[in-house]
Amino acid sequence: MKAYFVRTSTDKLLDPFDPSWAAADLVSMKMETPPIGNAPSNYFRALDPTKIGKIKNIEVSALHNGEALFFRLTWQDPNQDLGMDSPGRFRDGAGILFPFLDTARINNMGSKNEPVNAWCWQAGIETPYNVTAAGLGTTRREGKSYCLASPVWADGRWTVVIARPFTVPEPDLNVALGPGMKKLVGFAVWEGSNAERAGAKSFCGNWYEVEIAP
Repeated sequence: MKAYFVRTSTDKLLDPFDPSWAAADLVSMKMETPPIGNAPSNYFRALDPTKIGKIKNIEVSALHNGEALFFRLTWQDPNQDLGMDSPGRFRDGAGILFPFLDTARINNMGSKNEPVNAWCWQAGIETPYNVTAAGLGTTRREGKSYCLASPVWADGRWTVVIARPFTVPEPDLNVALGPGMKKLVGFAVWEGSNAERAGAKSFCGNWYEVEIAP
């Protein structure tokens, strides 16, 4: 996957349907159910793996404008789930995961010596969370997020742009990004109407490489 450079504003690239996105490659990804047996929680280990991971395919594109990296994710979802307004109601969501070290395992959300960094968007919440993890059950929302998102749900389909500026403080909490870099990246989505949250999700199963054009 290549994140091509386009000379345009951050506001325009945050628009999922801005014409700039015509310059991006479109990568189709088959999504998988995570290995529930490895989960540290008894609740998640007891889940039926055939009933989670409802979203089976997503499409991903990437661009940058010299100031920030943008990903556009799109997938079929007949239900727009925006909030937890009653028991059993959960938000739709999407996550973009980066390892701080390329040796980190995506299945385990990294490890103590190989942590990972994620941008986690939830429907109905304006700013994506900045998350770090050092293994299953260690996911932590950091106090400051520099991520941006712009979601659109229409005709039974989510199209969501999630982005982060290249230059941010706290390098131990934010993976380094910039033009000319090659980074590993993974993706996850949550189907709220299927009671998916935390480790109950669909994910890509393997790292992909994104080349950020100079």
